[in-house]
Amino acid sequence: MRPILPFVETMITYACNLSCTGCTNYSDYNMKGSVRWAQGKEWLKAWIERVDIQDFGIMGGEPTLNSECEQWIYGVRSLLPTVKLDLQPMA
Repeated sequence: MRPILPFVETMITYACNLSCTGCTNYSDYNMKGSVRWAQGKEWLKAWIERVDIQDFGIMGGEPTLNSECEQWIYGVRSLLPTVKLDLQPMA
């Protein structure tokens, strides 16, 4: 039996427009770029071999600024078909 993680989130971009109310991330502070889905897929595969994830959040800075955001959404869904999937764009 693997441990259960009720919630896991990953940042797919560090780009930010600094307009989210209540943000505590400050993603633009000396950070640039995005995480490619190919890299994220490898990370996620390693995690799901070790733990059961119930809720997975895709976040950023502003995750929709990642040109591969759609690939992330469909990719996570294909690897974790029953997980609750959250996209956390700017507020």
